[in-house]
Amino acid sequence: MGEEQFASLRSSTLEAVEAYRVAGVMKISGAKHGISQTKRNLYIAGGVFMGLATIAGIAIAGAAASGGIGGGVAAAFIGTAGGIFLLVGLILFIVGAAIS
Repeated sequence: MGEEQFASLRSSTLEAVEAYRVAGVMKISGAKHGISQTKRNLYIAGGVFMGLATIAGIAIAGAAASGGIGGGVAAAFIGTAGGIFLLVGLILFIVGAAIS
């Protein structure tokens, strides 16, 4: 390989390396979509926990409607879990909104 061909190959290799590096940084930072992957994951997790809180609320209504002491105790336990799910979901949303 001659010196001119080597310089051409080296130049195109360096350009490809830089393009690959920039593409990797954009993929990691989420710049392509305007929102980082970490922020998106926090929002998804917050939504899942909020959904679990909603399901717990529906289960509370069912347990309370069944009547009796067992229904009240079940509603209390489910309500506690639902409240925790709601708080965790809110915290995940707040943390997701706070990060850049």
